[in-house]
Amino acid sequence: MSEDPETIASVPDTGLVLQAFDELAAAVAVFSGPDLVVRAVNRAVFALTGPGRELVGRPFAEAFHELGDQHIADLIEHVRRTGEPVDAQERRMLFDRRGTGTLDEVFLSFSMHPIMVGGERWVLAHAVDVTAIVVGRREAQAAADRSAERYRSAREVVWALQRSMLPDRLPLLPQVRMAAHYVVAGDENAAGGDWFDAVALDDGRVAAMVGDVVGHGAGAAGLMGQLRAVMTELLMDGWGVAEVLGRLDRFAARLRGATGSTVCLAVVDPASATLEYASCGHPPPLVVSARGVARYLELPGGGPLAVAAPAPRVARVGLAPDDVVLLYTDGLVERRHRPLQEGVDRLREVAGAATRTTGEPVNSLCEAALAGMEGDGFDDDVSVLALWLTAPVEPLRLELPAVPGSERVVRRRLHEWMTAVGVDQADALDLQIAVGEAVSNVSAHAYPDASGPVIVEVEHDRASRVSVTVADHGRWQDPERSGRHSGSGRGLAMMRETADVVEIDRTPDGTVVSLDRVVGVPTVLRMAADADAGDDGPAVSADMVPALRIVLNRRSERTHLELEGWLDAAAVPELRAEVMRSSQGGAHPLTIDLEAVTGIASAGVQLLFELTELTPGGEPLELRASPRSAAVRVLDMVDLSHLVEPR
Repeated sequence: MSEDPETIASVPDTGLVLQAFDELAAAVAVFSGPDLVVRAVNRAVFALTGPGRELVGRPFAEAFHELGDQHIADLIEHVRRTGEPVDAQERRMLFDRRGTGTLDEVFLSFSMHPIMVGGERWVLAHAVDVTAIVVGRREAQAAADRSAERYRSAREVVWALQRSMLPDRLPLLPQVRMAAHYVVAGDENAAGGDWFDAVALDDGRVAAMVGDVVGHGAGAAGLMGQLRAVMTELLMDGWGVAEVLGRLDRFAARLRGATGSTVCLAVVDPASATLEYASCGHPPPLVVSARGVARYLELPGGGPLAVAAPAPRVARVGLAPDDVVLLYTDGLVERRHRPLQEGVDRLREVAGAATRTTGEPVNSLCEAALAGMEGDGFDDDVSVLALWLTAPVEPLRLELPAVPGSERVVRRRLHEWMTAVGVDQADALDLQIAVGEAVSNVSAHAYPDASGPVIVEVEHDRASRVSVTVADHGRWQDPERSGRHSGSGRGLAMMRETADVVEIDRTPDGTVVSLDRVVGVPTVLRMAADADAGDDGPAVSADMVPALRIVLNRRSERTHLELEGWLDAAAVPELRAEVMRSSQGGAHPLTIDLEAVTGIASAGVQLLFELTELTPGGEPLELRASPRSAAVRVLDMVDLSHLVEPR
């Protein structure tokens, strides 16, 4: 009687099962009991532990001794105790494969499941070695990171090149205000070939230009730099609009890669309130009236540079009071998936609706144009430059008694005058320091035995320069002999640091200190994704505070004095007394916070230097301010910024 084939097939072949278990590619192990005794392992387990290790019949802690502090036993025990399975992906584990104590790094993806054997819950662990996958992915990510870093470095080099070839300031002129912004589109090409500049001409006119070189990267930035430099030089040599563009066209024809570049040149004459302009294949200027009416100027004709196009013709139009002229590159209005006319119309609407900031419509218009046109991002780099025809500010003349505290009156009036002129905050701080030092010197030394006036005259000329004279009718006494030398010789040094020219003319009738400072309008250069407007200068403020304010703030064991305003000669006695009182004569730890200080005179510098030396057996006094504060800027002038701890 033969056996049923189905019966034979249903009887498991124990040897075959064991062979299949042993030859599984995954490592499999079975554990039981509180000690997690190893009941079975297959061959793949030894690929992890190393050959020859005794595993079966040993507790987990002995069989896998190197895993003791890797919390694997805790996972197995959790499954044995609760019956809940555990899974892990790419878990890092360390095995002593050679029995030498040197651990090899392995990555396992494993699962642990409960199994019932004779009424007892055992644990079946199944693990796959994914080390090659993890290491390969890590190496690929490291290579990608290195590539990305090289790309970022290359972009930074090109961006630095671009910035070095664009002006960081425009001239600040009596009757023409300007502002310029440059935005890198932020795509894979990094900086491109957009450019702008403005030149104050000898006859009182100002020339502004905006151009665009085909392409991106270092090559385009280099071409842009050459075209801008040649054009600026031609203007400074006195050539007219037509001659400048004609010569620029011939120069561009000699430059490889310059073919097709575009440029718009506009010359504003404040005396006649006229605008003379011409374009070589560039978008037309946009004029925005004080009532918000925006209109494009007619293009008189002229093709791109170096393409044998007809010579550009020059047009001339009149400007109404408070008109703002906007020059821009095509990246402002062009998009890949939008008709050009749609962008042109949109810019006119945005410019007309722009809200003007009192006294500064040029910057408001630049910001509004960029914000209103950016949308979901620019496809190309963008340059915008705005010009505003305005009335000049009358020169400032002050005559005050030469007494301590006069410098505060002068600083306040000077601040008001510079605000009207449009002087940048950093320039304004420097001028206030220089003029304040000159006035303080007159008050301290010009009239040792009598009283007399100090006369301050300030004017702004068409060379973008603020000129100041501080005069007296006295006879100066040597500071050492007078005993009134409070700045330790730093006053004159600070004047020379904050003015371009310092001249002192002493005569029998008095002394005249002449100060000149070229002032300008900082340009804004930034990446499209960068919300900050790319100002690398110090975060100073020339806003006026009537007198130094001292706020006492006790924090833990240190007392804090928070200062706000100007630390000048008049404030020195009050601050010195407060420091001595708060620090108990230097015995108690004290921090002076200078972050809100808007300026420091030489007498204030000397006081801070003396206070940091005041440690008679006590805690050293600590000065705090951020690196971009006005206080650090001033102390850096006299090589004392090391006295300040970063805030």
